[in-house]
Amino acid sequence: MPLGDCPILEILIRQLARYGFSHVTLAVNHQADIIRAFFGDGAKWNLQIDYSFESEPLSTIAPLRLIRDLPEDFLLLNGDVLTDLNFAKLYEEHVRHGRLFTIAGTSR
Repeated sequence: MPLGDCPILEILIRQLARYGFSHVTLAVNHQADIIRAFFGDGAKWNLQIDYSFESEPLSTIAPLRLIRDLPEDFLLLNGDVLTDLNFAKLYEEHVRHGRLFTIAGTSR
């Protein structure tokens, strides 16, 4: 989904890179080939992008089961939601407090 000259997912990738994240795994199904062709290995944004391919749509969180090297702490985002949230600060607070999960939300 483009926003101006840029897909929303690219905006999220740029934000993650700006906040110091170095590795992104994209769970893809619909248009997986197009997404992979566009993002490649992530070198354009100075981070590593790899892909978890769903053979059928698995909902929002179920694709996590397919990621073999999923770390203990990670950030989970929907690829079509824009925010100005500081992802690094959210992640750091989550890890610092040793929480099972942390959810960010806002009034709209």
